[in-house]
Amino acid sequence: MLEPNDIIELLEDKPEYVKILQRAVETEDRLQEEAFLFNWEDIPGESDKLLKDFLYQQFYLDWIKEAVVARTSEFMKSVQDISSTQNIYLNLNSLRISSCTARLDDSDRTYQFDVIQQFGNLGLYRSGRVMWEWHDIQAPPQSINKMVVAGIIKVAYKTNKRTEYALVDRDIVRAALEQINYDSDIAEFEANQLTVLDQTPLEVPEDIFDIIVGYDDIKSIIQKGIENDKPVNIMFIGTPGTAKSMFLEEINRIPGSSYHLGSSSTKAGLTEFLFDMEPRIILIDELEKMDRKDFAVLLSLMEGGKVVETKKNRRREITINASVFASCNSIKNIPIENLSRFHFKFKLIPYTEIEFEEIVQRILTTREDVDLDLAKYIATAMSKITKDVREAIGISRVCNSLEDVDNILRTREKYQG
Repeated sequence: MLEPNDIIELLEDKPEYVKILQRAVETEDRLQEEAFLFNWEDIPGESDKLLKDFLYQQFYLDWIKEAVVARTSEFMKSVQDISSTQNIYLNLNSLRISSCTARLDDSDRTYQFDVIQQFGNLGLYRSGRVMWEWHDIQAPPQSINKMVVAGIIKVAYKTNKRTEYALVDRDIVRAALEQINYDSDIAEFEANQLTVLDQTPLEVPEDIFDIIVGYDDIKSIIQKGIENDKPVNIMFIGTPGTAKSMFLEEINRIPGSSYHLGSSSTKAGLTEFLFDMEPRIILIDELEKMDRKDFAVLLSLMEGGKVVETKKNRRREITINASVFASCNSIKNIPIENLSRFHFKFKLIPYTEIEFEEIVQRILTTREDVDLDLAKYIATAMSKITKDVREAIGISRVCNSLEDVDNILRTREKYQG
């Protein structure tokens, strides 16, 4: 069994792995918090409405809203229909309290809760939510795989399109990180390390840009820029409904890339982002909304790869061999000196209705695993009312049939602001 000291030994002289594990712990803590529903001890009781609302979302039975929640035994609770004999039983796994099954009478309709014991309470959580991909913690897949081999991280879910990971034991990793004098170790490492530019080839997905219709000439330039040892900086300009964000999202699939939202208002800003991530590819969406001090940081980076921070008696500096890909609606608020550092500035035009339909079909079938007929139906319907690809993706995630699409579109029209 893995112990904190085993992890500490593996992390010795590897501050970059410490960063990765810290981000993994923070990510899983956040995902767990978002997945929490209620405590087992609070049903029946103060969490009855939360339970019934959640079960209604899973089973879509109207009687659940008015049902009575009862305690059947120490390891079983029931949600009873007051006007019939229908019941939903919640069975807690008494041998290994890590799961709870909600079953509609003796049918095959079930929902599996995750159960986590914390602070003396048994918390029920949405199932299977505490998993992440490499870009969620901004870590190279090869580094994650080394920790998979070491038994610190596990592959939780894998398809031919993506791999999701989870810590083998988050509490043990957390205990190991607490024993490491993280701040001083990282500060000393960053202050004393020699700058070595990462020149290893980037792993570009074979199907990159396949979902984007047209722009083959721009795709070719981006590909050559990514393959170059030296930075190539590219800006995409266009109104909503163009492919500028799609280009950034596709490039973000490359391990070593890091995404930054120009309009995000954090105290740390771009400087802390660059020191933490040390990305090979920097993606900035909504560049025109970026803070002025961040434009100065970006200018230094694009001029010579230098990122410098001075705070009180502490100074740190790194050199990053990174290309910058940015998008904006307008160049009006972007300093001219920053504009001049982009090697290419491409102004994209909105997609036509036919092009939009083709894009939506490609995304839904290749990235969302949607049936082709359903994808075509969604694409055709959405092309009449919007050019927002994200909205089409959202509709696909809550639809299983053509009838579902029609119902959702009627709801959309009813409540459209």
